[in-house]
Amino acid sequence: MMKRGIAAAVLLAIVMAVFLLAGCGADKASTGTAKKSQPESKPSTGQSASGVLVVLANQGFSDIEYSTIRSALEAAGYKVTVANSSGSASVGMDGTSVEPDVVIPDAKSQDYAGLVIIGGGGAEEYYDYQPLLELSREFAGQGKTVAAICIAPVVLANAGVLKGKNGTVFPGEESKLIAGGCNYTGNPVDVDGKFVTGDGPPSSEPFAQAVVLSLKSN
Repeated sequence: MMKRGIAAAVLLAIVMAVFLLAGCGADKASTGTAKKSQPESKPSTGQSASGVLVVLANQGFSDIEYSTIRSALEAAGYKVTVANSSGSASVGMDGTSVEPDVVIPDAKSQDYAGLVIIGGGGAEEYYDYQPLLELSREFAGQGKTVAAICIAPVVLANAGVLKGKNGTVFPGEESKLIAGGCNYTGNPVDVDGKFVTGDGPPSSEPFAQAVVLSLKSN
């Protein structure tokens, strides 16, 4: 009788041990599964991964337009790449000197979220500058933000991308926009789809904000 009792106790101990081991194994398996199901965290790239190509005249760009627009773009997280046609420093109407990052013929539209052409009297050099006209058409064809201020909207009109679009320009250049098929409005700033135009330095701030909003909607 005593032997049977001892045997039963031993058997019960073995069963309990097996049960406990099975339970621990289940816990480990469950924990491992939970870890595998958690996605690996990745750093957010944010808008800083986006770049904007800003075009300056070699001589006589608008210092105010450039500084205002650049500040707004960088504050919104966009990297600014400056381009001109010479590769040498651009000099503003008020004496600001800016070294370009790239010459216009080497710029690739696919590398940027948008194009901004700064005005000032010197921007007239680009009215018929084919590399910039073609680049404007490429940005427009890809549905990206295309913007110009002061007299620079004439460049876009001559490229043909403002045809049928509402737009504005520095007073005195209206006929050039109309000749390019643009619906001239005379507004300080105009936004039509992905096209943003401004009429000059006093409109730099609202123009810059309109450009940022357009870029964010890309």
